[in-house]
Amino acid sequence: MVKAVYKENSFIPLGSIDLQEGEMVDIEIHRGSVVDKLYGSFSIKDNKLIEELAESHDLE
Repeated sequence: MVKAVYKENSFIPLGSIDLQEGEMVDIEIHRGSVVDKLYGSFSIKDNKLIEELAESHDLE
């Protein structure tokens, strides 16, 4: 799977793709989750807080 950004009516891959120029592909769309969008934005080093967040029903 390769993540991509949709911009100006085209998909721009965020990783390398082993395809020939003009090759046809099938695309299945999965919108990024909130976690995907925030990934790398901050760092939590408190393991107890991480566990509480992971188990929280408020975030479902």
